[in-house]
Amino acid sequence: MRIVITGGAGFIGQRLAAWLLARGTLAGRDGRPDPAVQRIVDGWPRACAATRARRLSIEPDPDIDAIVAAFIADDLDAQKSLIQAGVPP
Repeated sequence: MRIVITGGAGFIGQRLAAWLLARGTLAGRDGRPDPAVQRIVDGWPRACAATRARRLSIEPDPDIDAIVAAFIADDLDAQKSLIQAGVPP
């Protein structure tokens, strides 16, 4: 499936782009991955040692997809709460 992100610098567009980048499925206008973006994604850590977190009884997220998904869910929940409270975007 091909998706065009209009407003990629906006609230939802940024989160969608981050999620697609994390999955490795974001491509440029020509349908091929952008080498500059790919270098950035390739520089992201693939894993981290969570020894200290586990000693503190904190279970780490399993991977970057889970981290991005949790961030998006939390952020969207916060935005919904603000909208329901009448706070303008």
